[in-house]
Amino acid sequence: MHRYGLLTNEQLKLDYVLGLTLNKLLDKRIQTRIHQEGFQAKTIHQARTLIHQRHIKVGKNLVNAASFLVRTESEKKINLAPLSPF
Repeated sequence: MHRYGLLTNEQLKLDYVLGLTLNKLLDKRIQTRIHQEGFQAKTIHQARTLIHQRHIKVGKNLVNAASFLVRTESEKKINLAPLSPF
């Protein structure tokens, strides 16, 4: 939970884990991150299409699943694929 930025080190107790909301978890999905950061996607659907068409990479790896959870250290590594026309 700490790697994904959902909880801090002090919050790694059961009460905090049970208090997590669905919105907080959904905000860590690659689909949401792409839409919020504005990678040529004005809507969530456009972000999902970019991902499925393999225009997005995280670090060195291409991502093709919209449910991919982005870790805190990987948020800065989200980029367009080198062969992407965008």
